[in-house]
Amino acid sequence: MTALHTTLKPQVPDTIEHSDRWREQARCASDRYDPEQWFPVGDNLLAQQQAEEAVAVCRACPVRTACLDWAMTSREDTGVWGGLTKKERAAIRRRKQRTPVPVPATRTVQQLARDAYDTYTVDVGGGHREWRGGPIRIDGVMHSPKQATWVAVRGARPTGALITQCGRRGCVTPDHQHQTRSTNGRKAA
Repeated sequence: MTALHTTLKPQVPDTIEHSDRWREQARCASDRYDPEQWFPVGDNLLAQQQAEEAVAVCRACPVRTACLDWAMTSREDTGVWGGLTKKERAAIRRRKQRTPVPVPATRTVQQLARDAYDTYTVDVGGGHREWRGGPIRIDGVMHSPKQATWVAVRGARPTGALITQCGRRGCVTPDHQHQTRSTNGRKAA
């Protein structure tokens, strides 16, 4: 391993807290992967492919959320961390830094769901959007990412199971969502 590889590979200092031990379980820490893959240089096609490959490895990583939390908290501005590129993390930071607009008391559930959709989804290419985060509470009710998308676009909770027609795991693009027949006696839309 070259000196460059040693400096780029995520290091686990001896002084870290137990909560930072997630790095030891990260897929990228394996000798199976080239550490430079997580630090693409430039915006050319090769760098974009390199970043996409790193993101694909991150998607199956058991510590992806902890990794992303660390990168966002420490304001890491290089490389792929937690399945997001530096540009994606910067966009999230910018959204969080915006001054909140006063919210009128009469916001509808659909408006709240649309705000959540706009905040938590990112374009992953090929006409697909993915939800970055877990379930979300809208007006006191927990919604899965697919349910929140359905409410944001259609204004009502789904009455049946939601299926992603495009087959891409994690896709919440509204046009790719389909509702099966009702499983609880209500009529499906």
